[in-house]
Amino acid sequence: MSIKDLASALRPAHWAKNFLVLAPLFFTGRIADRALLAREALAFAVFCAAASAVYLFNDWRDAPADRAHERKKNRAYASGRMSARTLWVLLGLCLGLAAAGCAFLPPGVALMAAAYMLGMVLYSLLLKRWLAAGAMIVALGMIARIFAGAEAIGACVSAWVIPCTFFLTCFVIAGKRIYDAAPDAAGNGGERLVAAFAACGAVTLACYVFYCFTDVTIQKYESRWVVLSASPVALGLWRYAHIVRRAPRRAEHFQAALCDPVMACALCAWLGVFAAIIYT
Repeated sequence: MSIKDLASALRPAHWAKNFLVLAPLFFTGRIADRALLAREALAFAVFCAAASAVYLFNDWRDAPADRAHERKKNRAYASGRMSARTLWVLLGLCLGLAAAGCAFLPPGVALMAAAYMLGMVLYSLLLKRWLAAGAMIVALGMIARIFAGAEAIGACVSAWVIPCTFFLTCFVIAGKRIYDAAPDAAGNGGERLVAAFAACGAVTLACYVFYCFTDVTIQKYESRWVVLSASPVALGLWRYAHIVRRAPRRAEHFQAALCDPVMACALCAWLGVFAAIIYT
């Protein structure tokens, strides 16, 4: 077993999801505050360790199915390159690092991290088979990241974050199911899955547009130009739908979305709009 196998088992590419922890600091306009940035960085590290522990548990739990999968059979544990003992030692180390990080942060961060891990274990053991219940658990895990970041710096989270994040996550989860299924996603309830995918995308965009036009948002940022951020959001949703429905399935779902240049441009444009409004 190589260092590369150990690193890949931690799923570092998926740590990108944990940047949600940093969102409260960015949107409060205090990203230059070194003390707050250090807290958010530690909270980010806590969720990276917690997420890696969850992925290691999933590798152990899903090993029989992974060995029959075209891409997943090459994972370190499923392929046999990583022993069960090494996996559990690495998992324990991740949990220890997460707990150590929480000791230096407000209790709310530990609560959110624990809720996230519990939800993900429940998802792996039981809820993965049901799209709606599974999507709800994963969505709550995303929301927990944002609230953990807010707890770390004592910030408040807009009420609009909950529906926007919830439906966006459901959109992504449905997209992953389509991506992992047959290219046309037909049969075995495929039509209902595609319909749920389209509905979640539409609701996500609608929620975000309403958020942009609310008086609370305009007063918070002291600008009506927040509405400009809706365009990159719409572009990102459209591009993601294109990826999961038409792109070649040469990579795992998350990597295919993360490495897409149009998705990257949409994200940068969205952040750029808020950076211009908040920091200028």
